[in-house]
Amino acid sequence: MERKARPAWIAIIILFVIHNLEEIVFDLPEWGREHIAFLSDLSVGRFGFALVVALLVLIVSAIAWMYRSDAQRTRRLKMLFLSIMIVVFLWHIGVSLATHSIQPGVVTAAAFLPIHIIWWRRCRSLDGNS
Repeated sequence: MERKARPAWIAIIILFVIHNLEEIVFDLPEWGREHIAFLSDLSVGRFGFALVVALLVLIVSAIAWMYRSDAQRTRRLKMLFLSIMIVVFLWHIGVSLATHSIQPGVVTAAAFLPIHIIWWRRCRSLDGNS
């Protein structure tokens, strides 16, 4: 494992947790029911959402741990995760603009989007792609 791989994963997971804490604290499920028609019948509450988030954090952490000794696979997994988060962040920003409201998660999405793009580009360049 490269020396920088572990700190990068730790930082990525910390930002993931911070972003999801914003969604939990400001009750993303309730916001969704109020602002997005197809979520109006959503039955999961803040606690259920928090459990799903905790499970996701554990899964991402476990995957990072499992592949810690394979630098190339680690970079590719980071690129995949960062790509997913970039799409999620763009979703938050777009939905907030479309609904003229502040979707829980949009503040960290706006703050973390540039960081994730930089990390993604760095992983891509380390993998031999420009």
